[in-house]
Amino acid sequence: MNAQEPLRRAARPVMDAVLSSKKDLGFAGLKLEDGFVRVWWKGDVPAQVEPVLAQARLNAPVKVDSARFSREELRETAEAIRKDLAVNPRGPLHAVGIESDGSGVYVEAETPQARKDLGRTYDSIGSSVPVEIKIAERAIPAGRMNDTAPFYGGMRIVSDDGPVCTAGWPVAATSNPRFQYLLTAAHCTGMYTHWRNGDRSVYVGQTLLERTDHDLALIHVPDGVGRQMWDGGVAGGWNTSPEFSKRIMGWDHVYEGQWLCQSGQRSGAVCNFEVVTSGDYSYCGTDPYGNYACHYDLFRADQISGQGSLPGDSGGPVFYPNTAGYVHPVGVTSGSAPGSLIFQDIYTALADFPIQMRTY
Repeated sequence: MNAQEPLRRAARPVMDAVLSSKKDLGFAGLKLEDGFVRVWWKGDVPAQVEPVLAQARLNAPVKVDSARFSREELRETAEAIRKDLAVNPRGPLHAVGIESDGSGVYVEAETPQARKDLGRTYDSIGSSVPVEIKIAERAIPAGRMNDTAPFYGGMRIVSDDGPVCTAGWPVAATSNPRFQYLLTAAHCTGMYTHWRNGDRSVYVGQTLLERTDHDLALIHVPDGVGRQMWDGGVAGGWNTSPEFSKRIMGWDHVYEGQWLCQSGQRSGAVCNFEVVTSGDYSYCGTDPYGNYACHYDLFRADQISGQGSLPGDSGGPVFYPNTAGYVHPVGVTSGSAPGSLIFQDIYTALADFPIQMRTY
């Protein structure tokens, strides 16, 4: 992760330019490779983007390859498939994503599927855009222990309704920083759900805002949140080392090929997750309340030793550390599949809610 620092510095201005544009610039995807940043573009790179690439190349080599489709074009097909998934909970497909090289869209099924058979259930599969069928186990919404105010990210939270999840990042309202929240996963909660700490000894707060499509929710915390995150291990988790906390620095975008960590109340802090999708991954599953729901615009990362997120890690922080011992927020855990982590990025959370990160 430290070796990727110049790559992240190079990638950030490119992503900022793409995400701030209100029109399709032809951008298809971006990936952190070994020693350079690869960008895929449909057609010629627009004149207004060339200075951005020049700025990026001051930090690391940037290679631009051609793409068949732009990301915006592929999103139209992905969105149609998402709608098909949402109305077919018993269908064989459970996820959809966009290839970063702009070659097409892919869907995931647990067993091999014939395209002609899928076409009878999913009208969107017959589009002119290539749709690859991949075999993958169905993801499930992933469902330290006695924290007190000011509360930290990564703590265990228990709802009055029963689900046990992980608190994500400490945030505050942009209009008034005295109104403070914990960002977590929407599938863990419902509107106005009350939460306590891990041993139920202290009241934490109440869910007041949610975006179920992006699997994000805000728990209002009257007694305030800190600017730190729980790190280290938990008993019975992948990481069983002693727990400790780390200070939170500025947030960052997520890039395919990036190496990340997560900190969940069930797994502990686990690193060596490599991001393997763009931010257009979607999946459908059943939440702790028995509701079938679909979550959109996510990322998926695979852990090199198979230590994926576990049920109960949902809502927890996804991050990367720096050499000074701080952590940089990049996402919030949404779901788990064997050896993998599915998460929503901080950029989307900041766009969905009028909040700012609590950082040093």
